[in-house]
Amino acid sequence: MLYPIEPRAHTRTILARPYKLVGTAAIGKLAIRYAGRDRCNEGFPMNERLRTLGEEFWEFQLADNPTMALMLGDHRFGHLHEDPSLETENATIASYKKFAAQAEAMDPSTLTADEQVSRDVLIFDATTNAHGLEARSAELSVNHVIGEQSMLPTEMQQLPIAKPEHAEALLEKYEGIGRYFVEAAARLAQGVEKGRTPIGLHAGKTVEQLDEILTSPIESDPMLAVRVPKDFSDDDTTRWKTDLASALADHIRPGLKTYRDVIADKVLPEARPDDRPGICWLDDGDNIYQNAIRKHTSLTHLTAEEIHQIGLDAIARLDEEYKELGA
Repeated sequence: MLYPIEPRAHTRTILARPYKLVGTAAIGKLAIRYAGRDRCNEGFPMNERLRTLGEEFWEFQLADNPTMALMLGDHRFGHLHEDPSLETENATIASYKKFAAQAEAMDPSTLTADEQVSRDVLIFDATTNAHGLEARSAELSVNHVIGEQSMLPTEMQQLPIAKPEHAEALLEKYEGIGRYFVEAAARLAQGVEKGRTPIGLHAGKTVEQLDEILTSPIESDPMLAVRVPKDFSDDDTTRWKTDLASALADHIRPGLKTYRDVIADKVLPEARPDDRPGICWLDDGDNIYQNAIRKHTSLTHLTAEEIHQIGLDAIARLDEEYKELGA
C-alpha cells in the first residue's frame, strides 16, 4: 500500500530545493517507508523484502541529505552538512543504482498490485536520482538567487533547534558548511577543466554577492539568527551565539572566500557568454535534458522537441478560439 505524505516545510527548505522523497513520479510524492513500518501493523501487510528495501532507501536518503532530515525533525544527522565532493557523488550514484537493481530483481508476479506500484516507484526514483547526479551539475552550478550561499541563511533559521544538544550539533554542522564550500569550489574547478561552466551573468553576480557577504560584520550575519533552545538561559544563549560566530569566522567565511576566489579567478574568465544560457550548449546537454524530462514528468517516449511542439500546437488552437470568440 502507498500512503501520501504532506509536502514538507522545506527541501532542504521549501524555498530551496524539492525534497528527494521516495516517489517523485507523476503519481505523486509517496513515501514507501509508510507502506511498511508505519502501517503494516494496522492491518496492511506488505511484502517483507520490499518493505525492508523501502525503509533502507528512505534511511539512505536521510543520511545523504542531512539538512533535509533535520528539517523533517530527524536529529540523528543534525551535526552533518551535505558533501558535494566527487567521491561522495560517485558513491551516491552507485548506491542509487544498487537500490534500483535490488528492486528490479524482485519478481513482480509475487507482489500485489499496490506492491508492484511501490516497486516501480522505488526503481523510478532511484534511477532518476542517479541520472540526475550523473549530470554533474556541481561542476557548473553557480547562482546568485538559489545558490547555497543564498539559501543557507533561510534554511538555518528554520532548523528545529529545540534542545541544548541540537544547539551543540549545529556548531559542528557549521564547520561542515565551511567544508561544503571548499568542496564546491573544487567541483567548479573540475568543470572549468572539462569546459563545463555557467554563464558569465550568474558567475559575476555571485562574486558580487559573496563580496558583500564576506565584508559584512559577523555580528549581523543572518546565519546567527537561528532558533534558540527554550531551555537556554541568557548566559547559555550568549555563549552559544559566540561559538556560532566563531564557527562563522573560522569555517564558513573562509570556505566562502575559497568559493568566491575560484569563481572569480577560474570560472568567470571561462564562463559561457550570456547568449548561451541553456544546457543545450553543453556537449552532453541533450542527454541531461532528456533525463530531466523523465525525472520531472515520468515521460520516456517523448523528446524535448516533441513536448515543445505539443505546447506550440496548443497555442495555435487557442489562437483560433480567440478569433472565434472575438468575432
